[in-house]
Parts: sequence; C-alpha cells; structure tokens
Amino acid sequence: VIGGIINSVNRKTTKSNQQMAFVTLEDLYGEVEVIVFPRDYEKYREILVEGNKILFAGRVSEDEERDSKLICSGAVLFEEVGMQIWLQFEEKSDYEEKRAELEKILSEKGSEGNSSIFIYVRKEKQIKKLSEQIKVEITSELLDALKNLLGEGNVKLSSEKVNWRF
Repeated sequence: VIGGIINSVNRKTTKSNQQMAFVTLEDLYGEVEVIVFPRDYEKYREILVEGNKILFAGRVSEDEERDSKLICSGAVLFEEVGMQIWLQFEEKSDYEEKRAELEKILSEKGSEGNSSIFIYVRKEKQIKKLSEQIKVEITSELLDALKNLLGEGNVKLSSEKVNWRF
C-alpha cells in the first residue's frame, strides 16, 4: 500500500484495444510508477486524475535494471477512505507485551488523522477499539513500523470501500 499525489497519468491502449495507465505517484520519499492494467483501469479510471490524493494497493514488480513499480490491485481517494487499522495479536499476553512499543509507534509515526485503530486478539476472539482520541493518518512509514512490530499478515486496513491485508 502506498499513498500520495498523482503527478501524471499516461494512458495507453493495449493490442487488444483496452485502456490501461501508467501513473506517477509522489509521496514524501519520492516518486513511484504505478501500473494500472485494463481490468483495474476500468474500475478506477474516474479517480486517476493528476493532483488527486490517492491510496494504491498492489504488489511490487522488481527488476534489477529498472526502478521498482507497483502493480495496482486497488485504489481509493484519500477523502473517501475513513479507514480502520486492525492489529491482530495471537493472545492477550502478546498485546500486553507489545503495548508499550505499539503506543510509541502510534505517537511517533501516527500523526493526527481520521483512521481508528482496532485490536483483535485471535485466541480469545476479542476486539477492542482504541480510544477515540487515538486517530491516525495512514502513512507508509506507520504501516511499515506496525508490520515490523506485529509480523506479516497481522496489520489490516479496512473500510466500507477497502479491505486490504498485508
């Protein structure tokens, strides 16, 4: 998942006469090219506009001789998101053990935003919403820090519009 501002949209027609796009997305760290293949282009073409603030999901395509690119599998405008961050812990003791580090990450990397945070304890099947005072802006830096703390597959973004896991 990466978010930023669309700098340019280069639309192309494939050999099978379908539309696709190469989107240049800029964030605080630089630029990345996002490839939107025809199937996804049909879904998201209305929001692929220069200047739009957008959140993309996808997989990274790496080539040693070229810059990495993101292959789009989902897109949503920032203002439409109203995201929730779900953090999964195996047991309540895991949550208690990592709670201080979690609070540190949220205070350092989670600038004020509109996204709520939920804790899910898998074994006990318990859900806890963190305080309404704790709402964060979703950034790549925040998501990376949470993923590093909790491990692969234990951080999930969810909303009525989006349901992405990584």
